[in-house]
Amino acid sequence: MKQLITVGLIFGGCSAEHDVSILSAKAIAQNINRSCYDVVPVYVDKCGKWYITNETLEISKLDEQQVWLSMDPERPGLKMENDGGVFIFPIDVFFPIIHGPYGEDGHLQGLLKISGIPFVGSGVASSVIGMDKEYMKMIFKKESIPVVDYLVFRNNGDWNMHKAITSVEETFGFPCFVKPCNMGSSIGVTKVSDSSKLQEAIEVAFTHDRKVIVEKAVNAREIECAILGDNEPKASVLGEIIPNSEFYSYNVKYYSDQAKLIIGADLDPGISDKIREIAVRVHKTIGCYDFSRVDFFLDKESDAVWVNEINTVPGFTDKSMYFKLWEATGLNFGELIDRLIHLTLERETMNRSMCIK
Repeated sequence: MKQLITVGLIFGGCSAEHDVSILSAKAIAQNINRSCYDVVPVYVDKCGKWYITNETLEISKLDEQQVWLSMDPERPGLKMENDGGVFIFPIDVFFPIIHGPYGEDGHLQGLLKISGIPFVGSGVASSVIGMDKEYMKMIFKKESIPVVDYLVFRNNGDWNMHKAITSVEETFGFPCFVKPCNMGSSIGVTKVSDSSKLQEAIEVAFTHDRKVIVEKAVNAREIECAILGDNEPKASVLGEIIPNSEFYSYNVKYYSDQAKLIIGADLDPGISDKIREIAVRVHKTIGCYDFSRVDFFLDKESDAVWVNEINTVPGFTDKSMYFKLWEATGLNFGELIDRLIHLTLERETMNRSMCIK
């Protein structure tokens, strides 16, 4: 009988995207090939404690078995107390699907790297860059990857709201978007139509991060591309989001049927090829592994293209684009999960052959 690969599915987390992570993990648990993988659901609560939970991932029925990540390279896995002793539950590969701060921003990736257990997704540096919108856009601009005009404000001792409002008015004006620099799922994002609303929007964003980015709003279509791979990443077909609201907010993304998701965006082939080529460049530029989703703005009049952001841990909920785009490209959900895990294990084998830790 073939030995199953033990996959530690890490979900939950401390960020405002906790609930989204649970939805993503449930979708992965339901679609993973159980004839190849033994899934160990690892729930991280909002305080940061780790638990092994049941296979249905129903958190209300959480087992009382708290676990810790073993940092012993000779005994890798999850450490738990058992009958007065310590037991190591071995894990072959982790699949972290925690979105937002402490899960997508390099913190968790660094912890898993130290543990010595391979994990699906990008490493520390690319996770940090992918989460921090300021660093991301700085690197994109340096590499001649187009982004919309933006300003960054820090809530420190030199912070001055009046100067911030004046800077926005003089640099690109209104409308504009105000966002926390380190957050996803459109949490804390506000579209601002005039200066009277800007202070409130900045204050809202500062409740989620000490650094806020203000971006020029453009009259554009929202296009998304899913990327799969490491050294030679591939781009999916493109999708388009039509929010049918002011913008693609958190509630519209996950708790409303307002948004229309078009799989196979109606685009000129030349523009489609250009967006897919830029998406691959973005993935490679910040050194992503395995998967990412790159979001674009496409000007409705000039067809100018701007990269909005890259998501290094894209969502897997029933409303998420990533797996839908790959299904349309030819990989079903189960095959996609299998490919992601094997990319990770192949990279681990290569690293060991090169004595890379």
